Amino acid sequence: MKRMLLMTALALAVGMSAVAQNVNIPDPVFKNYLINNPEINTNGDDEIQESEAAAFTGTIYYNGSSTPINDLTGIEAFTALTRLKVPHNYLSELDLSANTALTYLNCSRSPVEYIDYGGSSSNGLSCTFLNVSNCAVLDTLICSGNSLTSLDLSANTALVYLDCSDNASFTDVFNMAEQIGTQDTEYHSYDPHLASINLNGLTSLTYLNCSGNRLQTLDVSTNAALIHLDCSGNYSTYELNDNDGYTYSETPYLMALNMKNGNNTLLSFFDAKENNYLGCIEVDDAVYAQSNWSGNVDATASFSEDDCPANEEITVSVATQDNVPAEITVNQGTLPMTAIVTPDIFAQQVSWSIVLVTGDAYVSQNGLVTAFANGTVYVKAVSIVNPAKRDSMLVTISNQDNTEIDDHKPSVNNLFSLYPNPNNGRFIIEGPASGRGSYNLSISNVLGQKVYSQTEQVNGNKLRVEIAAGSLIPGMYFLEIAREGKKVAVKQFVIN
Repeated sequence: MKRMLLMTALALAVGMSAVAQNVNIPDPVFKNYLINNPEINTNGDDEIQESEAAAFTGTIYYNGSSTPINDLTGIEAFTALTRLKVPHNYLSELDLSANTALTYLNCSRSPVEYIDYGGSSSNGLSCTFLNVSNCAVLDTLICSGNSLTSLDLSANTALVYLDCSDNASFTDVFNMAEQIGTQDTEYHSYDPHLASINLNGLTSLTYLNCSGNRLQTLDVSTNAALIHLDCSGNYSTYELNDNDGYTYSETPYLMALNMKNGNNTLLSFFDAKENNYLGCIEVDDAVYAQSNWSGNVDATASFSEDDCPANEEITVSVATQDNVPAEITVNQGTLPMTAIVTPDIFAQQVSWSIVLVTGDAYVSQNGLVTAFANGTVYVKAVSIVNPAKRDSMLVTISNQDNTEIDDHKPSVNNLFSLYPNPNNGRFIIEGPASGRGSYNLSISNVLGQKVYSQTEQVNGNKLRVEIAAGSLIPGMYFLEIAREGKKVAVKQFVIN
């Protein structure tokens, strides 16, 4: 009896040991790829053992264009993996801290990849977290087209090639409205995410493409081997064409570029165009730079062998345009403001907002204040380069006939955009917000019956909410926007 129990226990232990040796691979697409790769699954069973993963020194390559991988859990078992190529997959995060032998990584996405939903589209799931800090021999990194917000590659001293371009969100809305005789709605936006890159000490780096991001500063002064530098187009775009007209805006980001690395003459490709806020570029030789690269930068940029002005030197001063009184005395009147920013290289690089006191108003990003309610508000301008530098002015508002705004007051109502329209019950409402507050968005049918409601907390000068009311039947509806219980705007739309 004891012998039987001992043999049973031994069998269980062996079985448990065998199970424990299998790599946990929860994504079925990734697992199917691995078990069907004979170079990895050497025993041909339905699992990948830890010993098989640890012994593999080759390349894992899977293009997810048709059937993407959503989770690369299990990759940590491939400690001797040298090349990982997983383009066009839907990976929200990628931790390769255990893959210390990795020399090549491609986890790129394509800007034209969309997920369709009810007449609109976006570029879907993409990577927001990437850890290659332990990959000391990594020489090639391609992570373009994702949603990364920062990259610290200072530990990857073997890096030679880096493409981190277009880490951004894309949205396109097309709505054909011929059936009901209204104007088509088109909405396009490009919203970059990657705001910082640390390339300090990467003395072997020869290729860098960081275009299409949200970088405010870029320092390649320690990258003495650089021969290709593309930092163009670090800006966001917004485009809307609907019944209220056409709106297009750009927000540039890159403002400081230090490429004084002692070897500027090695550069065979350089592009810093489409960076309207980029004023001063630090270089080895200003005369050489002007002679060779003047066509590779915007007209606002200049080259300097000296240090460019530091952010701490910025000052901001808010005033009314032409120094008129800081007051609005006409119902829904406007008041243009200006921000004087010094040094001149940083002129007008500010973000405008409203701080409520007793009144209510909205300020556009070009400094135009629109009155909503009687009282006072502060109009504030904050330096984009250094948010610690700011100034404000108190504006007095009077003669507003009430604090509610309806369709009979189109000058304010038209500040809000609802798109697409018509829609399938899923749409976006976007417009001004007057600082911190609670906004209620409610939908009523043509009988005045409330059929949908949601509340959003806003802390800033912009309201942007996605409404998902897909259960509503086709017909005409009205979306009411109210702030702290007071009606702000009403937008009419159609569900088809």
